[in-house]
Amino acid sequence: MNKLNAIYDKEARKYILSLINFFGSFEIEKRLNKYKKSLNYAGPIYKRYYLKHRHPWWNSLISFYELESKGKSIKKNLDLGLKVLAADGKKISILQKMMPDSVRNKFKKDLLDDNRASDFLFELDMAWHYLLNGHGIDWYEDNNCPDFIVNTQDFDFNVECKRITVDGSRKVWRKDFYRLIEKLIPEIEKLKYMGKIDIELNDRLHSSDHHLESLSRQIIELIYANQINGAFEFKLGYATLNLKESDDKGVNIKELCRELFERKPHEAHGAFYAGEKNGMPINPIEITLKSKKSDKVLLGIKDKVKDAAIKQLPPDKPGLISCFLEDIDDLTNLASDSGLQIMSNYLLDKNDLSHIAGISFSSEERVKRYPGSENFSSQGLLFRNENCIFKIAHDFKFLSKEK
Repeated sequence: MNKLNAIYDKEARKYILSLINFFGSFEIEKRLNKYKKSLNYAGPIYKRYYLKHRHPWWNSLISFYELESKGKSIKKNLDLGLKVLAADGKKISILQKMMPDSVRNKFKKDLLDDNRASDFLFELDMAWHYLLNGHGIDWYEDNNCPDFIVNTQDFDFNVECKRITVDGSRKVWRKDFYRLIEKLIPEIEKLKYMGKIDIELNDRLHSSDHHLESLSRQIIELIYANQINGAFEFKLGYATLNLKESDDKGVNIKELCRELFERKPHEAHGAFYAGEKNGMPINPIEITLKSKKSDKVLLGIKDKVKDAAIKQLPPDKPGLISCFLEDIDDLTNLASDSGLQIMSNYLLDKNDLSHIAGISFSSEERVKRYPGSENFSSQGLLFRNENCIFKIAHDFKFLSKEK
């Protein structure tokens, strides 16, 4: 393991504090207060599935401050969130020393943005990857330029990072899905049912309250009509229900959540809710939702990648477009004979992309546990441009593992 990438448990508090100091404790506490207020006004589903994951740090920072206020040891109370927070703190503490003032100040602002923090964290993750491999990093100050230059022993290349949020190209948007189930689940609870509901719409899920109320009402009407087991047609699509009366028995919530996301189609959204009795989860309700109409995710990725290649990466150096695929944690089946491969090769055949050395894709981070340690890593997938005019870049291991 590269020593630069290693963090011992006893160092976690130091790096979390360095992250707080980078922004200033006043600014952090102001953002946390705003976040806490939003949690107070949110429903349980929207809070759990949307707000708590919108920014990667807020929950862990709240936990950190609570431990500190009680005088408890951070080392002895490290959970996954605090470990990630410490890792980000170390990356920032080292990378910010290489940044011009304007870039450093931009990160101080952008990394606290509720909606875009993860975009800029991905940029830091990619710079960190090349630093671990012994390469130099130079940051661009102009917004119309690539994110940074990687200086290798043999040549330099530009990197432009793109976090691909597939929601904008889907027929069912995550935020609207959570708003829908906030309307559905209380009604199902009132009727004292538990179980599964899988919904397939004929068209897209619209964002208007009128549409969401109408859809919720149509599903509840099926339950009122005692159509609680089987597949049923309604005005906006089809629903498969597998419901039964609530029994108040305790359930294994982790196992049920795992089963939900294993059976859920990749183009569908899914969520899970359970009540509570004597500290145990009871009466679970699962809901999935998808549209019959195909998403345009690949088209959305293609447009972003092409725009980055032409507008952000100048033709005087080899360029790498590095894309993070949100909500994708396994790239194995996308390496060959996939729409992603076809789309990437289609772009790389274009003459105006001849300076692009390749397009890389990264998955969500995964945790591998070993005796006495944990390793955080993402899968990487690289499509090379065989027509790249910079021959020196053809065999470079852009996604090689750290030394």
